[in-house]
Amino acid sequence: MAKKKQEAAPDEDVMVFDADDTESVYSGEGAIDLSGASEELPEFDILPAGKYSVVLDSLEFGMSKSSGNPMWTWIWVVDGGDYNDNKLWYHTTFTAKDIGRTKRILNRVAPEFMEETGGKFDPGEVGDDCPFLGCQAVAIVTVGRYQGKPNNGVKDILAPDDGGGSDFG
Repeated sequence: MAKKKQEAAPDEDVMVFDADDTESVYSGEGAIDLSGASEELPEFDILPAGKYSVVLDSLEFGMSKSSGNPMWTWIWVVDGGDYNDNKLWYHTTFTAKDIGRTKRILNRVAPEFMEETGGKFDPGEVGDDCPFLGCQAVAIVTVGRYQGKPNNGVKDILAPDDGGGSDFG
């Protein structure tokens, strides 16, 4: 079993986690025990650079940790091929410098949304009930390095008919 409850105090449950567990580590109730947790970062599959068919799995509104600017974090899932179900993260900020990129992507993958809203919307409200979750696209994926390890980046998001699926897989 991946996790088990342990009595810590009469009114408190403590969750203990196995190292290979991929389930959520916190249910929103009780305390957790980090004493046995590894500080090593998890290993992720590195996709070869190329174009991948993807589906929008999640769109989260938040503030950039590095700049403090409002932004969306787009979480795309590879749809098919050898890398099926791998996740790719993409960020767009709501700044004068970057707003055109956000508009371009929305026009490519959610033209109905852009037409319905006339391009006027509250980005903080879209993430919660995103009307274009599940939309298809093509992600242009690069390979770079982060903290000395290879990692993937998303260079651009294209309309699903602008790249024709995966180069790999």
